[in-house]
Amino acid sequence: MSKGFGLIGIIIAVAIVAVLGGGAFYTYTSTSSLSEDETPTSAIEKAEEAKKMLEEKNEKVIDVMKEVTGITKPNNGDKWLIGGTQTINWNSGSNKGEHYIYVVYLLGAHDERVEKIGNVDISDNYFQWKVPKDFSISNTVYISIKPKDDIYTEPLFLSEAFSIVTE
Repeated sequence: MSKGFGLIGIIIAVAIVAVLGGGAFYTYTSTSSLSEDETPTSAIEKAEEAKKMLEEKNEKVIDVMKEVTGITKPNNGDKWLIGGTQTINWNSGSNKGEHYIYVVYLLGAHDERVEKIGNVDISDNYFQWKVPKDFSISNTVYISIKPKDDIYTEPLFLSEAFSIVTE
C-alpha cells in the first residue's frame, strides 16, 4: 500500500530539507572564539552535535505538520472493538468540501480490502463510525479520506495503523 504525499507534500518536504540543511550548514560554518581553557571540538564531535540537532528539528517539524493537517485519531497501535462506535478525527487545514471516508485493511500479506464507510464535509474534522459486527478482524487497518470528485488519487489523509479486535 502506498502512502503518497502528492505535490503539496513534496513541496513541504523540499522546504523542510532546505531549512534543516541551512541550519546544519550554519552549525558547521559558525565560529566561536575559544577561551584559554577551552579545547577545540573534533570534527566527529561536531558531526554528532549536528546530527542530534537535525534529528531534534526533524521531530519538531513532523509534530507541527501532524498538528496542521491529517488524521489525529486513530493512532498507531489503537485497538477498536467490533460493534463499538469510534470517532475518527482529523485536522482539515484549508481543505473544504465533500469527501469520502474509507477503511482500508489487510487480511493477509497481499489481501488488501477497501470499503467506503461514509461521506463527510472535510471541515467537520470528525466522523462517527460504528464498526460492523461482521467486520473482519485485522491487525493492519487504516482510515483513508479522499476527495469525492477524485477517488482514484492518493488519499488526502491516511491514518496510522490500528487494529480491529473482538476484545
